[in-house]
Amino acid sequence: MFVKVDLAAKVARAMELRKIREKRATKLRAPQERIRRRQNISYKGVEIFLGYDPRIGVCNLCRAVRDFDCITTVMHHDLYDDSDPLTHTIELCVKCHYKQHHIQRPTIQKEKCPIRNPHNPYMLYQL
Repeated sequence: MFVKVDLAAKVARAMELRKIREKRATKLRAPQERIRRRQNISYKGVEIFLGYDPRIGVCNLCRAVRDFDCITTVMHHDLYDDSDPLTHTIELCVKCHYKQHHIQRPTIQKEKCPIRNPHNPYMLYQL
């Protein structure tokens, strides 16, 4: 009986030490992961690693500066070009990105592809 209690205490202590080591490792990796995440862009639902940060921290529409006027900026594709994913890409703050997707005209990929206007469902957008 004494051996089982001692073994349970050792296992519990090992689990505590493991949690502490994982927490330390996470704290050490967090700045590197944050930098690495900024070097990724999403292109047609696939994450692409660029190796550098394409963002400059300023919204192209309202000129809001990241960490002062807005929390973060995102990359927005106006059109998709498979040969170079950054060709028709602009940097927007979160508010302007929402406006681009939900309030203004949605992105049209194919020629003469009818897309319904969200404000007037009977009106179609045509290229």
